[in-house]
Amino acid sequence: MDAQAILKKAERQLKATQYRQVIRLLEPKILLFNNDAHFYYLLGSACYFTNDINGAQLYLQRGLTSAEDNIDIRLLLACVALRKRDTAQALQLWLEVDDLEPDNKKARFGINKMKSIKDNRDLGRFLVQHSFKKLLPIKPISPLMRVVSSIGYTLTIMLLLVSIGFLSQRIFYQIFPPQPFTRDGVSEQFTFFSIKPTEILSPSDAPTLFILSEAQILQGMEDAREYFNNFQDDLAGRELNRVLLSNASSAVKAQAMILQQAFQPPTFATYNANFTFVDVASQPQLYNGLHVLWRGPINGLNVTPSRIAFRLLVGYEDGRVLEGAVDVFVPFEISLTPNLVTHVLGKVVANDAGNFYLEAVSINQIVALDSHF
Repeated sequence: MDAQAILKKAERQLKATQYRQVIRLLEPKILLFNNDAHFYYLLGSACYFTNDINGAQLYLQRGLTSAEDNIDIRLLLACVALRKRDTAQALQLWLEVDDLEPDNKKARFGINKMKSIKDNRDLGRFLVQHSFKKLLPIKPISPLMRVVSSIGYTLTIMLLLVSIGFLSQRIFYQIFPPQPFTRDGVSEQFTFFSIKPTEILSPSDAPTLFILSEAQILQGMEDAREYFNNFQDDLAGRELNRVLLSNASSAVKAQAMILQQAFQPPTFATYNANFTFVDVASQPQLYNGLHVLWRGPINGLNVTPSRIAFRLLVGYEDGRVLEGAVDVFVPFEISLTPNLVTHVLGKVVANDAGNFYLEAVSINQIVALDSHF
């Protein structure tokens, strides 16, 4: 298969939402497409849609180096920056797009949206809203949707009617809210939203990591419910950890712990929190028990009959910028090669002193991108 045929196949797979197939097809061909911006755009897009945000950033930045005036790469990099909570970088990229293409609606929407985002909580809400997808330069269409779109006028009318029914249902739910949870697995002992505790704030003056108002505690529980219903358990867990580390009452904390018990561990395919090294290192206890997906080379590999341990150099896969180093302990058997780029899906284990390490849940290695390691 020649180079153009490979790219055409990757384009078809990307449009069909076959993201992991795109990655498997393109990653071994990096040397063949060393300076091809479109290759890195396709590979970066596939990483983005599989929630490998660090991988997406790496490949898209390489693509931008090869084609400095590329609009789509900038737009997707801006979305990557937002998901990494780097609003300044996202804004800079949209401004560059606006200079290159003044009538670009996506860039203009992003610039205007930044005016209404005041803090990380606002940003977090925006990232889970459907309107966030307006910023993406690509909207892959599944094979089923391509068939549906070609059936004709009659089916289009039917879809419009279904859409009207959906909107009517949304309006109905705004007037008559649905039950608090749409997911199974929540214990019947969780009654926070049906019977709120009589005390929200703790009467104790004991020191806590977070001092929250009653309104902030209630909002944190509400945010956790919204994340949980959207199958974003680690984001819900961060909200619950904040409550558990605060001056909330023991009754509220008991309810938070009951909800935590319903969380499901993530996989590479389902992980969607994208906590950065800076996030965790700045407040390790807030992320205790939550999961991260980081990548980089490894050093200090130590294999004994009882355990495997190494140090992950987070973000250093291109040999340029080291975000940080973290110890990783692997509680299962695996063969690791030190000179390969390593993806680690791991659980944060933090102590009261502010130190943390990762307990690996899953590990994947790919061929090294260059010879830095």
